Parts: sequence; structure tokens; C-alpha cells
Amino acid sequence: MKIKFYHLTDCENAAKIMQEGIKANKNDEIFVFTDMLVANSIAKTQVFTQRYSVFKIDRKGISGKILKDNVEELTAGYHRIIKQKLIKPKFLKFICEKKTIVFEPTKWDYLYHAQLFGMTRNEVDQQFSKMKKSVESRPAISEDEISTLLKNAENFFEEQSNG
Repeated sequence: MKIKFYHLTDCENAAKIMQEGIKANKNDEIFVFTDMLVANSIAKTQVFTQRYSVFKIDRKGISGKILKDNVEELTAGYHRIIKQKLIKPKFLKFICEKKTIVFEPTKWDYLYHAQLFGMTRNEVDQQFSKMKKSVESRPAISEDEISTLLKNAENFFEEQSNG
């Protein structure tokens, strides 16, 4: 079975991608992932968005090299870089638009915390509940603070499991 490739972006970029395709960065790199299991984690810890869109990439649209992306996250095994300038819209299929889940565990969160910290499903639920309560007890927060929260969400669990 061939590996599937997906691209995740803030929802604000979806219409432009459908019209123009996925454009590479200045190093001719297009960042993709290989399993929808990690989509929410990527949205919350790397793209830092509250809503995200996912596109599936048809292999016929890939002409460049596919490299492993040496990211630090535990989702690293699912990250790839496609070295090419553009993936044309005709090779893209819009998969979904979703709200980034921050305060409830996803399948990935359960797997991640079980493997890394030996936590049970119930313990993971409790950790997420603690995080949610700590945020809800604060006064209203700005968009910048929300972005910072998303960036630091994974660190919260490490601190809780070590303390």
C-alpha cells in the first residue's frame, strides 16, 4: 500500500489553495503528513490555528523528491517534505475543515500519552480536564494568548507527568 500525503493549512488559505495549488516556501519545500490521525496535533502544535483544512495530494502531482521531515515533535514519523515549487489544484482533493481540538483528547493524544508516559485513557482525560479548568478560570484571553496556549499545550502534559 502506498503512503498517502496530506497538507494541512489554516482554513483562511483553503480557497486560495483550491485555485492556485500548494505553493512551496522559499526553499522549494511543501510540508505534508501521512496519516489523518495526527492532523489535529499538527494544527494545534505546529500551525497554531483554531480551524484547519486538510487536502489529500494525488501522487500524480508529486514530481519532486519526498524527504522525511526532521521535526522534534512525536508526530515526526508522519511528517514529510516534498521538494517542488507547486502542487497544482487538479492534484488536490479537499478532505475536511475542522475545529482544532485543544481541551479534549483525540485518538493521537491517547496513544501519545500512553506510549510516552504510560498513562491510561482515564488519566489522559483527567489531565485534559485539569488543563481546561486552568484556562477557564482565567479572565478572557486575546487571540495572541490563544496562540501561545496552543503552542504550549503539549508542554503542559510533560510538566504534569513529571510533577
